[in-house]
Amino acid sequence: MKDMGKPVGDNSYSPSKLEGRRINSLNYDAASGATRGTIMHKAIELLGIKDIEMKDIDSLGLSLSEEDKNKIFTFYKNPFTTTLKELENHHERTFIYLDEDGELANGLIDLLSVGDDKAYIIDYKSDKNTTSEKLIKRYSGQQNAYYKVVKSYYKDKEVKMYLYSFELDEYIEVPVL
Repeated sequence: MKDMGKPVGDNSYSPSKLEGRRINSLNYDAASGATRGTIMHKAIELLGIKDIEMKDIDSLGLSLSEEDKNKIFTFYKNPFTTTLKELENHHERTFIYLDEDGELANGLIDLLSVGDDKAYIIDYKSDKNTTSEKLIKRYSGQQNAYYKVVKSYYKDKEVKMYLYSFELDEYIEVPVL
């Protein structure tokens, strides 16, 4: 695990330091950047992998723009997504593992779909102004860490990794390094 360096100043948050202070909630009404991605992830987690209609997205009551609702609907209509509904699906799958240096590490897989002979790691990406190549370059390390963990659980299955880009409206296969 990489050394993250020493903290600058005292940035710890003990209960005594937080006492009497207001802690702001995430503002889901101003959905931009990471918050936008979080809301889109939440929508898919709440809906599950199944046949949906636009009214199902609307009924969630999440602060999604019309564009983002359409992006989510397009995800559900993708032929690959429709094949996933027949598999065992695990949303927001957390894990802890020992990395190569013997350090504990953890992660969160957006969607792990498991079939008889295959397991699919799917990570949703809401990055704007991007390309498939940029996404693979940016996220292949993360995906390959997930691959090692999933492969250790499902030794007898072929494990495949995909990014789903809401910007590009497509699945992007990530190669194993």
